[in-house]
Amino acid sequence: MTSFKLGKIKGIEIRLDFSWFIVFVLFSWTLATYYFPEQYPHWSMELNWGMGFLACLLLFVSVLLHELAHSLVAQRHGEEVKSITLFILGGVAQIAKEPETPYMEFTMAIAGPLASFCLGMTFLGLKWIVTPISEPLTALTKYLAYINFILCGFNLLPGYPMDGGRVLKAILWKKTGNLKQATRWAAKTGRGIALFFVFFGLFQILAGFWLNGLWILFIGWFLYQASIKSYQQVLIKDFLKEIKAKDVMNSDFIIVSPDTTLKTLVDEYILKKGQRAFFVGREDEILGIISLEDVKKVIPEGRGTLSVKEVMTPRDRLQTVTPDDDAIKVLERLTSLDIHQIPVIMDNRIIGIVTRNTILHLLQVRLELGE
Repeated sequence: MTSFKLGKIKGIEIRLDFSWFIVFVLFSWTLATYYFPEQYPHWSMELNWGMGFLACLLLFVSVLLHELAHSLVAQRHGEEVKSITLFILGGVAQIAKEPETPYMEFTMAIAGPLASFCLGMTFLGLKWIVTPISEPLTALTKYLAYINFILCGFNLLPGYPMDGGRVLKAILWKKTGNLKQATRWAAKTGRGIALFFVFFGLFQILAGFWLNGLWILFIGWFLYQASIKSYQQVLIKDFLKEIKAKDVMNSDFIIVSPDTTLKTLVDEYILKKGQRAFFVGREDEILGIISLEDVKKVIPEGRGTLSVKEVMTPRDRLQTVTPDDDAIKVLERLTSLDIHQIPVIMDNRIIGIVTRNTILHLLQVRLELGE
């Protein structure tokens, strides 16, 4: 686990990645030892560090509000937003599904930069108010206004997967009607911008500004990788839309007796058959499903006495898909529910099971075949 939960806002889980502490310490140190001392040389060391810590904290609150704007607009469109995670380079909102129309893509993408711009204007207004009152508050609001305008401008760069790239993607998608083509063009723009950052970072390092150069180089490398991966995800989803659940389901599934002990299930089924999940039932009646995750919840010493029916997921609680559901919908269900397998049901009868590994294996084979 690389992050921990801070709380919830509007049903959205707010998480903090452990890498966030690295950049928090680095930013606080930079502000306390470089930025504020240069701007206000008469300040004490204690004041510099206090303002550096507070400015860094409010910076990440601004990033959170930026991501929250994306998420709230997504919710308005009926999308499920599972979490927002703050990490070393900012934040990311985990939205269950990709936008289904150019309009949804555009409004969700532009919401973040608009939020940052509004925050910048708010802090600028506060600066005018507090200027006659307090120099430290003036310095703080001035920095936060500046950094939010920078955050807005940077995110509006037209390179996918940044917000500006998603706006460009939405416009091209609307004009061409082709999501894949629009994403490819936006991703190419993103890679071009990323390479500019990489070379500019190298130039900064060679010019002696190694700290700035390293940051710019790292950001460029991160954006380049993100651009490639984001476009690959679109290609994968485009491919999976052509595959149905009935094409990848296993209809020759194994049914274990509800009286089977967990130890027997592990020894005779999981280890020997190499499968993660099995249906539980008698003859033609399926009572539920037992998975490796269910077994792991029971300590090894207790598996000899507990039967599978005592820890299985009952049939009335099973999440299911239909034979004609496309593989992308199946994979989204598996991901959103954080499960590894899902039954396929037709006419209230279970006819097969689809596993996450089956879909990933299919993708791997197609990749190796160059398709």
